[in-house]
Amino acid sequence: SALITEGLGTDAWQGDLELLEGLKPLADDPSFVKKFAKVKQENKLAFVDFAKQKYGFEINPDTMFNTIVKRLHEYKRQSMKILQVISTYAGIKNGTIDVDKMLPRTVFFGAKSAPGYAMAKLTIQLINNVARVVNNDPACKGKLAVFFP
Repeated sequence: SALITEGLGTDAWQGDLELLEGLKPLADDPSFVKKFAKVKQENKLAFVDFAKQKYGFEINPDTMFNTIVKRLHEYKRQSMKILQVISTYAGIKNGTIDVDKMLPRTVFFGAKSAPGYAMAKLTIQLINNVARVVNNDPACKGKLAVFFP
């Protein structure tokens, strides 16, 4: 947020998100873009350290972080995302995806569900089972990972 405040020249954006429009011209400013990339990488590294200490997760900070955090329902995007992970994993295993050419990605799920919602519990179980398989397969090391803390 300090970089955004610096770029806008005010911290008023914290109460009025429409002021973030003022960042658009900075997208063409190489100095700002470089600072933004540095802050983003520092925050990613801090998150990787946090996840290792809190959950024991070994996360490659050089992957794209793909995050889905919502209340879990069978009609929401968690189901589509885990199916996409399964499809990617199958492609890696059967050779239709060249792991040397794929963008390495780490998929994070965060969700809660009602205690009596059986389908949500099954979806959580599916995500955790897929995570266990993918994260323990050497073919996916550094290319695909799944975490659901």
